[in-house]
Amino acid sequence: MPNEIKTDADLLTAFLEVQDRGALTQLIERHSGLVWRVARQYLRRPEDVEDVFQNTFRTLVENGSQIRRRTSVAAWLVQVTRNEALRQLRESNCLSADNNSPQLETTMSNDTPTEQQQELSALFEELEMLPAKYQESVVLCYLEGRTQDEAAAELGLTPASVKARLARGRKLLKRRLLKRGIGFAAVLAAWEAGTASAGMVVSSQLV
Repeated sequence: MPNEIKTDADLLTAFLEVQDRGALTQLIERHSGLVWRVARQYLRRPEDVEDVFQNTFRTLVENGSQIRRRTSVAAWLVQVTRNEALRQLRESNCLSADNNSPQLETTMSNDTPTEQQQELSALFEELEMLPAKYQESVVLCYLEGRTQDEAAAELGLTPASVKARLARGRKLLKRRLLKRGIGFAAVLAAWEAGTASAGMVVSSQLV
């Protein structure tokens, strides 16, 4: 069926096995908002966010075959984006330490994370520690805003199974975040209040 909505697993398989560039483009378009917003939780400067955005999807192109659970593309992208953003921060900090220019120091000081960014960073850290089956549902429903029915179709599960996994994943995250003095509902509200950038351009080198 020409208008059939394919799952992430279908699209990734099509790209990896027959080099279907259209499938890759669909994957990038589907998850571009998620990747962009995760990068923005760590980085202030648009050029840094853009670098992380491009590097994340380049990693998908080069290392997509390493995704063991192909239903976990969204969760995998969150982890890759976070790792890329942290690498960018480390490089920026090294540059700041090696350069005594007042202008550079001022620029770097503007990258100090806000409390909201720190809390969202904690969410991503704890999310990465969850079993994959809970990560999948949490990322799709809480971070990408999919309905439980949509997540069920994506994961090949029943809506009841997704609901159960969401409940368990939420419970685990809530418990772990509370140990860090962070409320799960508050950090989700912070995520939902974030403004997703529109009109993002993906480098043609990726597709």
